[in-house]
Amino acid sequence: MMNYKIYERIIIKKCFVDKEVLSQVISFAPEDFFKNELHDLYFKSMQFIYKERLPVNMTSMRDVLTDSGNESHIDSFKEIVTTTYPDEEDWKYHLNACITFYNRAKMLSIAQKIQENTIIWNNKQMHSYLESVKDDIVFPKKDLQHISMLVNQVQEEVASEKLAYMETKYPKFDRLVTLVPETVLLIAGGKGSGKSRFTLSFIDRVLTYNDDVSVMWLNFEMSNVSMVQLMISRRSGLTTKQISRKGYNLSDEDMAGINKAIEEIEGMDIEFCSKPMSINEVSSEFKKFCAKREGRRNILVIDNLGLLTNGGRNQVEVDEYVAKRVVQIREETKGLIIPIHHLTKEQGSRSNMKMAYAPKIEDIRGSTRIPDYANQVLLIHKPSNFKDLMTQEQMKGTYTNQAGITIDRARVLQNLIIIDVAKNRDDSQEYIRFTSNLGLCRFREWEAK
Repeated sequence: MMNYKIYERIIIKKCFVDKEVLSQVISFAPEDFFKNELHDLYFKSMQFIYKERLPVNMTSMRDVLTDSGNESHIDSFKEIVTTTYPDEEDWKYHLNACITFYNRAKMLSIAQKIQENTIIWNNKQMHSYLESVKDDIVFPKKDLQHISMLVNQVQEEVASEKLAYMETKYPKFDRLVTLVPETVLLIAGGKGSGKSRFTLSFIDRVLTYNDDVSVMWLNFEMSNVSMVQLMISRRSGLTTKQISRKGYNLSDEDMAGINKAIEEIEGMDIEFCSKPMSINEVSSEFKKFCAKREGRRNILVIDNLGLLTNGGRNQVEVDEYVAKRVVQIREETKGLIIPIHHLTKEQGSRSNMKMAYAPKIEDIRGSTRIPDYANQVLLIHKPSNFKDLMTQEQMKGTYTNQAGITIDRARVLQNLIIIDVAKNRDDSQEYIRFTSNLGLCRFREWEAK
């Protein structure tokens, strides 16, 4: 799939062939806008030529690169501007994606600085710092929020001690994923990997620890009753079969736990809907949902993306259309959009045992544009779904951890869920490990010791 490097190449090419685009990018791009060093070199060379009021062409670029001691990079530049890229006509999207990458990184840095000094700084010092970083954020289009509004928002959040992100209290998950509005977080996994239950787990925690969050969950694979039962199960410690009294007699203690769970869930703003929808119907319904909850942080979960009822001449066209509409929903509602998607059936066979059958972004079913449009991608991996991995761990037996406790390797693997943060705002890739009880929809961050 395309990443920021391809986006930057497309923008470099567009700046080279279109003087108006070059002028536009020069008008707002800060010194460190291009992350790739060569792309930064090429853009600054074009910028120099433009400001000298000379034509930007291969001859002038060759002269500037040669004069600056970068003659060895001329062929690379020529290759960039002569290559035909997939969807390069959508260069405005790619430019906005680069802006998003840049702004997210800057905002994260600003947020960390504020967090480090919240207790130390007084209001005057806080305001002074926020004023000093105004120019660090890129706002080239009138429809993007002005920095002064963000400054006011941050100041309000600091004053109210409100977190800028939606906390799950999974420490590593909050640090690496950081649930924020105006984001598309794509979650994908193989059949039986626990992707829906893991998502429900952290959504439940978001609703528990943040009092200004509302969730619309489109559960095309499960009934509304089943979803509520899973939430009750998480809180009561009873399986959904036990809650339904299937071969199990509920005790008074069990009933008290169920009633307590129901009372807690009733205090949450979450709506489930199992009615089949098209992506356009999803957009309409979520807009109505958000309109009733102005001032709240709204989340849309689509479980799963492949079950949307969309027409089209072929699946590639459908995937392309759905991906673009998901982004539009994010932009129009300012919500956190969480599509859940399947991996291809071939994922297991195309992987190998040495890599523990770990999924890759290219294993996601459908067009690559679906993960390409997402701000973040999480791949859910349950290694115990692969029998040869379980057999291998059973043969290894046990080990003794640092605390002197004997650990059964196969049992650890049986309950292990690995979250691959395969695409992040800063282009990093990280892994988060959880021990799980899928029957109770419970997950706990875990590190081997």
